[in-house]
Amino acid sequence: MMLVGPLLMALIPGILILTITWWLVKKDSSFLVKSLPGALAIIAAAIKQLCKLPVQC
Repeated sequence: MMLVGPLLMALIPGILILTITWWLVKKDSSFLVKSLPGALAIIAAAIKQLCKLPVQC
């Protein structure tokens, strides 16, 4: 059970991003639009990591 939680937390957003990207490819969207879901996921992950850093005043 300790492995299932983190595994699902990683798989569900990844599958969602891949599904949206695949759908945009099928619609024959531009390259910028197709790369947008992955870029937004990378930005969100970077912001999440930055928020974990200790802040010194």
